[in-house]
Amino acid sequence: MVQKRLCTKTLLILTLSAVVLTAPQSGVAQSSQTQQQAPAPAAQSQSNPASLVQAYWHFLNYQNFLDTQAAALEAQGQDGSAVRNQLQNLMGFSDSDYAVIRASLQRMSLEAKALDMQAVALHITGISSANVAQLYALTAQRDADINAEISFLTLQLPPGSMTTFESFLTQNFARYPSRGQITPASGQAIPKPAQP
Repeated sequence: MVQKRLCTKTLLILTLSAVVLTAPQSGVAQSSQTQQQAPAPAAQSQSNPASLVQAYWHFLNYQNFLDTQAAALEAQGQDGSAVRNQLQNLMGFSDSDYAVIRASLQRMSLEAKALDMQAVALHITGISSANVAQLYALTAQRDADINAEISFLTLQLPPGSMTTFESFLTQNFARYPSRGQITPASGQAIPKPAQP
């Protein structure tokens, strides 16, 4: 239970970090006129969908959520396999094909936890330009880790399964708009993650 709370708090901190990092440089508060001119989220997602890296990140978080819910059902003596296997069944993957994806998700989850702990430590010390730069570096590291996992999947999954997986990610998890290129306080642009 403590680990679940830490994971939830860490996810919240990373989400808040993303909000802080993507906020306008001129200040948090904007005039109501500027806020009214912003396009609707649906329009943003159609014009600038999330990258494959971001879609994989959303997929990882959702599968972890499903695994947690399945474990809670099993702790109550119920069958949690339908919940746990929801995404696998939607894609029509065999147990062996999805085992490769699960292994990738487990590795990425461990890597993300290590990065999350570093982000939590940065937030404890407060917001500073050095911490913001380090948060950008952690985000870039996370994206690099995800690209490595996507490359692993490309090598391990049969070509048809990889195409199905990428299609599924794009259709179901890339709806959230991409924030685009972010420039930290140092003025140097963070490179976008390499696309596989």
